[in-house]
Amino acid sequence: MKARLLQTYIALCVFLFSITPVKAIIDTDKIKPGMKGVGKTVFEGTKVEAFSVEIIDVLKGSLPQTDIVLVRVGGKRIDEIGGVCAGMSGSPVIIDGELAGAIAFAEPFSDTKFAYMTPAKDMLSIFQYDEKKEATLPNLKSFSKHAQHILTDSSEHIAPYPVGTTIMPASPLNWEWVLLSIRTPIFRWYIRSISSSDNIMPRLMTPLMVCGLSRRAMEELKRLCGRFGMFSVPSSTMSMQKDSVALEMGSAIALQFATGDISITALGTLTYCSDNKFVAFGHPLLQCGSTKLGLTGAYIHKVVRSLIMPFKVGSPLGTTIGVATQDRDKGIAGYLGRSPEWVTLRITVDGERTQKVTAQVTPEEKMLPLLCGIILLDAIDKVYDRIGAGTAKLYWKARWEGNDNRELECDEKTYSEDIAVKCANKFTKWLKALVDNEFKRLDLKDVEVNVKLSQKRMTARICKLSLANGAVRRGGEIELHVHLQPFMGDTEIKTIKLRIPEDAPNDIVVVARCKQNFDEVAGRILSRQVTDRGFPSSFDELLKALREEPRGNDVLVEIWDAADWRFRRLLEKFDMTYRSITAEGAELQELFRRTDEIDVHPIGFPHPLSSVSIRTDYVIEGRCELPLKVK
Repeated sequence: MKARLLQTYIALCVFLFSITPVKAIIDTDKIKPGMKGVGKTVFEGTKVEAFSVEIIDVLKGSLPQTDIVLVRVGGKRIDEIGGVCAGMSGSPVIIDGELAGAIAFAEPFSDTKFAYMTPAKDMLSIFQYDEKKEATLPNLKSFSKHAQHILTDSSEHIAPYPVGTTIMPASPLNWEWVLLSIRTPIFRWYIRSISSSDNIMPRLMTPLMVCGLSRRAMEELKRLCGRFGMFSVPSSTMSMQKDSVALEMGSAIALQFATGDISITALGTLTYCSDNKFVAFGHPLLQCGSTKLGLTGAYIHKVVRSLIMPFKVGSPLGTTIGVATQDRDKGIAGYLGRSPEWVTLRITVDGERTQKVTAQVTPEEKMLPLLCGIILLDAIDKVYDRIGAGTAKLYWKARWEGNDNRELECDEKTYSEDIAVKCANKFTKWLKALVDNEFKRLDLKDVEVNVKLSQKRMTARICKLSLANGAVRRGGEIELHVHLQPFMGDTEIKTIKLRIPEDAPNDIVVVARCKQNFDEVAGRILSRQVTDRGFPSSFDELLKALREEPRGNDVLVEIWDAADWRFRRLLEKFDMTYRSITAEGAELQELFRRTDEIDVHPIGFPHPLSSVSIRTDYVIEGRCELPLKVK
C-alpha cells in the first residue's frame, strides 16, 4: 500500500512540474476573426505536437450561456491525418501566449479542417460548481514554449461549408452512423435508440477505450455508452504497464470509469492545469454535474485516417493521478492528487473453470451498478464460453462506510435460457436499489460477487397441491402436500404445516407458487410506484427487505382471502402488480367495469393472510391453487 502511494506521489510530482503555464486567459470578447494561434495535441505516443489555428468567427449565443468560436486548423500533421480527429477534444488553443480555448466540436458533412472551440474562460468557470473548494480561477504564471507558433500559409486552407445547427464533438463514428442512417432504415432506428433526443444525430460522442471485455459485454457497454453519447473502441494493455509520463497542455488523457483487470476509460486532451486544478474536453461526458472519475495519461498508438474523419487509437497510461469532480456543459474539471474513492469489485465465477476479476470502479451513481453488471456478465461469459441455459447460485456482499449497518449480504439461485444475462440483470438491479435508495447516501467501498455455474437444469415445477389432513377451522392448523416435478427426475413431495388465521373469511385460497417478479424488492423499489404496507419506510427496513426477499429455490405457500386472490390475478392479467391502488384508483375502477372476473373492490393493495416458505435444491417454477371453505 505504501509503495503504491509513493508511486502515485512521484507520478503527481512529475505531472505538476511538467505543466507549462500560459500568462493569461483571453476574454471571449477579445477573440477576433483573423487571429492566428497554435493548438496542442498528441498524434502519436505521448509527445505533444503543435498545429496551426486561425479564428474564423465568434458565434455569439450559439450555445446556452456561452459563445462558441469557429476555427480552421492546419499544419503538416493535420494535413497528414486529414483534419481534426476523434480524441482531440480539449486540445488547447493559444494566441500570443494567452489561452483562448479548446477544440471541442465539429460539424457533420463538413471539411474536417474546420472545428469549434469552447472559450477558455467558460471552461474555467466550471470550478464555481465545486462546493468544497473556493471558486477561483487557476493562477496564471509566466509564459513559456507554447508561444511558438507553427502556422501554415492561409492559401492551404479550404473554404468552409455552410454552418448547420447541430454541433458535435469530433468523432468519425458520428459521420459514419449518420451516412448509414440515411441509406439503411435500421441504422436510423439504432441511432435514435442511443441518442438522448429525438434528433437522429448522436449527441456529444466520445471515444471510450475498453480493454479486457468479451464481445457480448462490449455490446452491452456500447448500449450503455450510447445513452450518454459515447462509443466504445478496443485498447491495449501494453502501454498500461509503462511508468507515468510527464503531462502538459495538449497531452492525451483518460478519464477512468474502471481500472484493474478491466479497463474502461474516455479519451480526451488536457486543456490546462495549474494549482492542482485541471480542465479538459471542452464538452460534457455524462453531463451529470458533480462526479468522481479517475484521471490518468494516455498513449496514442496511431491516428487512423478515415473517409469520414480520422480518429485516435489509444490506451490508458500509468497510475491514477487525479479526479474529475465536475462534468458540465463546457467541459470536465477536477483536481490532482485526489482519489476518486474507487469501489473495489471482486468477482469469482466457478464452473468448468474459475475466473477471478478485480476492478476499481467509479463511485459515480449513474454508472456504478451498470458497469458492475457488465463486468459480471463478462466474467460469466468467459467461464461458460457459450450463450445458453444453466443454473447459477449467486452470492453478493456490499460494504460501505458508516456507524452501523455497514454491509449487506444476499444470495439467490436461478435458472435461465441465458444464465449470464439473468445473473447480471439480477445483480445490477440489486446494486442499483442499494445505491439509488431514497433514505441514505452510501459511501460504498467494496462489492464481492461469487457465482457457481452448472449447465445442468436444476428446476422443479409445482404440479399439485393437496390437503393432507386437518380440519379447516379458524385458528387451526392444516397440513399440505406440495408435489414437485424435478426436470428429468422423480416426483418429490414437500410437507408444509400452515395455521389458519383467526380472522380468516369463509372462502380462502391456498396458493403454492414460485418467486415472481413482484416478489423482487429491488424491482418494487426501482419502480417507485407501489407504496403499500410492504414498501420500506427506512434504510434499515430496506436492508431487511433485501435480506429476507424470497429466493428462486423457495416454495412459497400462502393463504389468501378468495376475493383478494381474484383481485391479485386481475392485476397480474393487466400487468399492474407494481402499481398503487391509491394512485391508480380511477384506472382500476375502469378495469372492474370492463371485466366480470371480479365483483368486489378491495381497499388497499392485496396481501396474503399468512405465508410460509421452504427452501429446496431446485429453482422452483409454476403455481397451484387450492380453494377451501373455512368452518
